[in-house]
Amino acid sequence: MKTWFDYDPHNHISICTIQKNGDSFIGVTRVYPEDMDVASVYIGCQFAEIKAAIQLHKHNYKEYKKELKVLTDLYNKITQLKEYPENEHQRVCQFIRKQIRMKEAQVAAEKEIVDTYQENYPKVVENRIAKSRNLPEKLAARARNREAIKKAGELCNG
Repeated sequence: MKTWFDYDPHNHISICTIQKNGDSFIGVTRVYPEDMDVASVYIGCQFAEIKAAIQLHKHNYKEYKKELKVLTDLYNKITQLKEYPENEHQRVCQFIRKQIRMKEAQVAAEKEIVDTYQENYPKVVENRIAKSRNLPEKLAARARNREAIKKAGELCNG
């Protein structure tokens, strides 16, 4: 899996491309001009990456569901056949049932990932912007604390 980022400084657009197994998933975000005082290129890239990851996991979810349907159909057809010797029939059915359970787990995991990303994306954006807006105040407070510590050290030493 490879990930690329691109940023257009004139339009404030961040683009993230995730490439996996020949498929490309693209996330695009725009940092609004009113947020440019607190945001940077990196915040847009982070949000674009989340959007591209959502697309990737949605794609995986659809692929796993297709594979699960094929396995389930195969299992149903094999169980209807009566031409297999009993022990081979059981082994084949056990193997396919195991594959179905594993694929069901993959489908459930991908669905949970997609839901989590989609649920948390707005919160991530809000938290990141809120932190960025408070950053100048925090930096000023740190500078004041450093100066106070420096003065206190000079008073103790001098």
